[in-house]
Amino acid sequence: MSGYDTPWREVGVVDVWAAVAALGELSWKLITHGRPRYSMIPEQDIPHIFPWRSLVDQVLGLYPSGYVRKLLLLSKVLSGQSIPLHADLDDAGCEQRVHVPLTTNPGCIFSCDSERFHMEVGKAYQINPTLRHGVENFGSSERIHLMFNVGL
Repeated sequence: MSGYDTPWREVGVVDVWAAVAALGELSWKLITHGRPRYSMIPEQDIPHIFPWRSLVDQVLGLYPSGYVRKLLLLSKVLSGQSIPLHADLDDAGCEQRVHVPLTTNPGCIFSCDSERFHMEVGKAYQINPTLRHGVENFGSSERIHLMFNVGL
């Protein structure tokens, strides 16, 4: 599981509903790059009432013994906005990145390497963050993902 046969894969099903219900309690920092595009909340700024630990535990239960969580954040992409293609080459502990969609819409498309796909709420996905990846939200609602790195 430490290597990659494909740029991304579905890890498995997770119960996200407690986290979805708690989204209204969050305060987002807007990242503009000249225009509003997306917001992020790093782990240290996520309120204690937000149940991210249970989501991480569910996902880690789908990995072989010994895998641990590393960097963690929440990411929101506004309707009509994007996170441009980029590669996370200098991200410490970036062996594997997990995305857990909490809200999305059919017009939200993730790109990794040359593949484009939609990530569904209620599932966890693993991507190779060293490949060029990004997201475009063509839908009418925001997209919010819990993201974290996993490794041995």
